[in-house]
Amino acid sequence: MILSEKTLEILTSFSAINSSMKLDWDGSIAAISNQGNVLAVAKVPEKYPFAWCIHDVPQMIGVIKLMDPTLAVAETHVDHVVFKQPNSTVLYRFVESSLVKTVSNKEGSVKSVSVTANITWKELQQLIKAAMMLRNTHVKIETNGNQNQLILTSYTLNNPAVSNFSLNIPISGLAENISFEPCSVKIEHFNILKNDYTFKVAQKCIFLESEDQTIKYWIGKEKE
Repeated sequence: MILSEKTLEILTSFSAINSSMKLDWDGSIAAISNQGNVLAVAKVPEKYPFAWCIHDVPQMIGVIKLMDPTLAVAETHVDHVVFKQPNSTVLYRFVESSLVKTVSNKEGSVKSVSVTANITWKELQQLIKAAMMLRNTHVKIETNGNQNQLILTSYTLNNPAVSNFSLNIPISGLAENISFEPCSVKIEHFNILKNDYTFKVAQKCIFLESEDQTIKYWIGKEKE
């Protein structure tokens, strides 16, 4: 197999953040939006002799899907990869690393966390689907009066009178020395990989980390 199903799934999902990204030799992938407000990092099963600086991830995945996954192999070189199967070959060229938006610290932690909670994939899907049906654009994040629940409410920016949907999840950690301030993020940034996540609210972003710690998202708060 050229790339595992998990790797293809991650590349496909991350390409919604940025179609250009780096698949590093150690199997780490990082995608950062052009605005710099969304960062996604993942670890895949494979390791490579060279990094893949890919200019157009959807295009490369399209090429891979032309091949027979049971027969095709990949030969990685410093500036290109060759996909081979018995009756055909594709040479796919990488780009210079300077042409791909990268991050230096893919293991970076998140600072100034005020609230920690756990959110399931089922809950995330419920929130996303409800927001889409109601044509909401954003999600407001706040706590209840007892500060034992995190409330995620979908809404439409500049039109608070429209219908909305609220999701309550128990708070598992509340910082004593960092005050929590209600915040908002765009609903489109919750288009993430299928997993249950630890959900943290920090000073400048929200942070989601999968249960197995192989997938992480930093999503910048919106200014209103």
